[in-house]
Amino acid sequence: MKSRNSRLFVAVLLVVVSAAVVGGVAGVGASASTTLKTPKIGVIVKTFANQYWTAVRAGAESAAAKYNVDFITVDAATTESNTQEQATKTDAMVNGDYTCLVAAPITGTNLIQSLAAATKKGIPVINIDTKIDPAQAASAGLKVATFISSNNINAGKKGGQQMVKFLGGKKEAKGAQLAIIGGIAGDPNSNAVITGYKQGIKGSGARVVQTGIANWDRTQALTLASSMLKKHPNIKGFMVANDGMALGVVSAVFKAHKKGVYVIGVDGDLNSLKSELKGVKHGGQAASVAQSPFTMGALGVEACIAAVNGKVLPSFVASPTFVVTQANAATAIARWPAPPVTSKDPLAGLL
Repeated sequence: MKSRNSRLFVAVLLVVVSAAVVGGVAGVGASASTTLKTPKIGVIVKTFANQYWTAVRAGAESAAAKYNVDFITVDAATTESNTQEQATKTDAMVNGDYTCLVAAPITGTNLIQSLAAATKKGIPVINIDTKIDPAQAASAGLKVATFISSNNINAGKKGGQQMVKFLGGKKEAKGAQLAIIGGIAGDPNSNAVITGYKQGIKGSGARVVQTGIANWDRTQALTLASSMLKKHPNIKGFMVANDGMALGVVSAVFKAHKKGVYVIGVDGDLNSLKSELKGVKHGGQAASVAQSPFTMGALGVEACIAAVNGKVLPSFVASPTFVVTQANAATAIARWPAPPVTSKDPLAGLL
């Protein structure tokens, strides 16, 4: 936001549930093997209007450069709700001469038919971020080589636990009114984060007085949060399914002239929240439990390389998480889109 009321305080908890940079991508650890066959990789994500997905692109391109992948295309829909456009772009990749696809579908089902066609052509499919519905995938003949994602329930749980801390602990949080804003109805990531939020506040006595969805849209989140604050003027915290929407909620809180309202988001979009993190006044707290979309993109490329070289991938590859606080927020922002810490590459043994 460009303007602020200095008398008001909103603590923005950016829950960035983030995977650390994998050793190969970060330049730490063993060098890329020169004996590996390199695939022509197509990566399809949700939208480049959200920096989360540009970070996925950066991670994928970084890993491609490290492993000498000659050709990689990263594409996306115009908006994070345009399921048909994303499917059309995926069809174009399937009908091209790509030898491996990495897909982050907008919903659990919108790319199934497109990717099933890839399976029929013998093209490995790597699923990242949003899980493809297993039952419908099986029915369509789609085979997913592996699923790479953060544990979104744990991410939400950490956010809920941090909310309780911001409210002063379990004793002080008793009776506090909270609101939850999700993404698209039925979206598995949104549902998982919301489940985690509820787990995180369980036993604290804090209660959720209203839940709604804002379709991953910042403006819709602003409008919804404003409505919630009018209906429930004593709301002390918002738990939001991504950071873009969380920024909209922050705007709503400021416009409503509310004090001491905490906003929690999930993604890892530290760059766009730079002003928010710096704007927290002394005496307030801002923290982030984040995921690294950069690492997710890198792991997707590594999984492709492993798959075309005949390696057997695990059914699930988990991205590790870390917490960003005021103590390390500056480092996290400076290193974006790469995460501020490194960890062991879970696919290194296959490469």
